[in-house]
Amino acid sequence: SNIKDLLKSNFIDSQISDYKCDNCHQKGTYNSTIKIASLPKYLIIHLSRNEVKKSDAGDIIFDTSGKPTYELNSTPIFFAFEINLNNIKNILSDDIKKELSQKPLKYSLNSVIVHGGTSVNSGHYWTYAKSSEPKDLGSWYLYNDQHISDAGKDKDLNPNSMIVKVMQTGLDNNVSQYPDATPYVLFYELTEVGKDEPDFDISWATAMPTQLQQKLSQLKTSLNELKAKLETLQGKLEILKKKLE
Repeated sequence: SNIKDLLKSNFIDSQISDYKCDNCHQKGTYNSTIKIASLPKYLIIHLSRNEVKKSDAGDIIFDTSGKPTYELNSTPIFFAFEINLNNIKNILSDDIKKELSQKPLKYSLNSVIVHGGTSVNSGHYWTYAKSSEPKDLGSWYLYNDQHISDAGKDKDLNPNSMIVKVMQTGLDNNVSQYPDATPYVLFYELTEVGKDEPDFDISWATAMPTQLQQKLSQLKTSLNELKAKLETLQGKLEILKKKLE
């Protein structure tokens, strides 16, 4: 699974049978649609890792006090440096779609909280965070108690980067005491799409093989160079047009 698909799965249309309308007071079958009405400045995605324990027969297992028991769900979840809103338009309101047509927006990853351990009741937490300092802009660091380690560069698809390894596999093996740790909370910030960025979102390439990552990264660079050349050519054509007039 990946974040984009999980977001979409939370906004699936459903049917409600035998529903009484508050306006006409008639009963019938209605379609329920959920859309995002406004875009928050900060998008916090909590990946639920608590799963109710069930018996082989499918019955919930309770503890001695009568409360349900839980187990850790370590399913790998792929995520990316960016969430391009054009790729999830079907879960956005018409007002947001109109806004995006005038000003392209995206969510950029700022930090990730990871849980290591075999139980929902114990373990260890650490954080990956992107620097916002002007001299160190875009650098990622691993904060593990008092230890701070270099974790890579923003939007760098280098497979040896700590943060990219986590995105590629959906698991974290950078802290040796806790193998196969799981991303737990993702923090994204709403930003504008740069004019030199391609319209399609290649950030999801972090879940793809290394060779394909490199090719897509090269393609993005080539597209940016081509766009710059086209803008230069357009400027020259405008100058030539004025001279001919």
